[in-house]
Amino acid sequence: MQNLWLLPRVLIVFSATLCRAAEPVVFVLAGDSTVTDQSGWGGGFTEFLTPQGRCINLARSGRSSRSYRSEGWWQRCLEQKPNFLLIQFGHNDQPGKGLQRESAADGAFREHLRQYVREAREIGSQPILVTPLT
Repeated sequence: MQNLWLLPRVLIVFSATLCRAAEPVVFVLAGDSTVTDQSGWGGGFTEFLTPQGRCINLARSGRSSRSYRSEGWWQRCLEQKPNFLLIQFGHNDQPGKGLQRESAADGAFREHLRQYVREAREIGSQPILVTPLT
């Protein structure tokens, strides 16, 4: 239940940022099916934005922190040069998903997230890691 209170708090921070923005604030969503507009929280997130906010949802079903990059989706995120980049992976990184997708939680998965954060900051975007689903 405690996590349910997080979304309103995050939206308050985003709303304060949007109110001060002269140009639309751009959000890009990166992740798997749990982030898509069709079966995840992406569509709900977009509905909460004011007209000063714009959301580009580049989440793709079945992707992991490894396959999202190798298929070029991460590069597409960076090309948008968003103000905020919300990143959620983990569900498809679990063992048993195949070598193209899985990443060990105590190794490659952490490094993938670190690299995402580094690269987002390099383009001037604010990365936000969203806790994966249990």
